[in-house]
Amino acid sequence: MLRSLGIGLLLSLSLLGCQAPSSASNNAPSPVANPASKPEVNNPMIDKAPSTNKPEPAVNNAPTEPKPKEDIKMTATKEGTVRIEGGEGTGEQGGTSTVTEEELGLAYYPNSTAKSGNDFKFEGGNENVYSSSRETTDDVQKVVAWYQSKVETARVSNDKGIWSIGGYLKDGSSVAIAARPQGSKTEIDITTRRKKN
Repeated sequence: MLRSLGIGLLLSLSLLGCQAPSSASNNAPSPVANPASKPEVNNPMIDKAPSTNKPEPAVNNAPTEPKPKEDIKMTATKEGTVRIEGGEGTGEQGGTSTVTEEELGLAYYPNSTAKSGNDFKFEGGNENVYSSSRETTDDVQKVVAWYQSKVETARVSNDKGIWSIGGYLKDGSSVAIAARPQGSKTEIDITTRRKKN
């Protein structure tokens, strides 16, 4: 659960126009020589101009951190819901946050149940992003076949037992679905990107 919470937060910060802070080692000056400095010449045949004894200005080659478009405010409730406000919208994940079928634009797999604390939503800009995690006791191939019939131009793949379905919904929203066996259950993760009208 913490991994998906972290991924959701990074996704939301990315959507809000921020980047994760870089490590401290990235803030050190670059070892590249100062391009403004002049090489020392030890050739007596070349006339040297008189020295002015003025030091050359230093060039700062250290990378700069991008600044967020706006201040971003993150708060957490005692139930564990993390709310993000700022940038180009608002988002929330975990705790009591839930994503409805209407928001998702796609029906839940029949008789599936929500995996508590794993839903994510971001509403802002030109599109909304919704993600829901569910589980069922049905076989993974049955889940994949059901969702494949609901997705336009579905692309299906299987990588080491994790099934992926990508495509579009009838309204043009993009959708990505992952289904994988987990013990006696099948876990389902659904994410849609829906354009605003």
